[in-house]
Amino acid sequence: MRAFSDSRFKIWNIDDKNNFALVDMSTSRKINEDIASDKAKVEHNIAKNGYVSESYKYVRFVGKAYNQLKKHIEVGDTITNVQMQLDNEGFWNEKTNAVEYPRNTKITVFEFELPGSSNEDGKPAQTPRNIDRAPRVEDSEPEEYDDDNDYSDDENPF
Repeated sequence: MRAFSDSRFKIWNIDDKNNFALVDMSTSRKINEDIASDKAKVEHNIAKNGYVSESYKYVRFVGKAYNQLKKHIEVGDTITNVQMQLDNEGFWNEKTNAVEYPRNTKITVFEFELPGSSNEDGKPAQTPRNIDRAPRVEDSEPEEYDDDNDYSDDENPF
């Protein structure tokens, strides 16, 4: 499983299949002039404004990611800190009697966060960082017990 903690993905389409979703999404990154393939992308106008984009179709959102997607994400939203698995495993083709590999890598997303959901700076998060967990409560000093009460044990109903 890979974590894309420094990447942001924009959601373009969501196809809800009732227990998982197929999502079209994209990301972009700044080109690196030291890498030959990035230089070629600039020369051939593939990299626009110093960035190259990558799009992914039919990305499967399952489990926690699917629940987050249903509750909090709409087309056009951005997600970050994506935990996903990339799978390009071969399979046996009965017709050709040989091992073949899929044309596209199968991508499965298990978890993600929403931008601005980090609560590390002490400010309240815009959206809960871990949506399936109970909210955090500030620690406070417990109130001191007052031994000087004005009622007797007979009057206390508890």
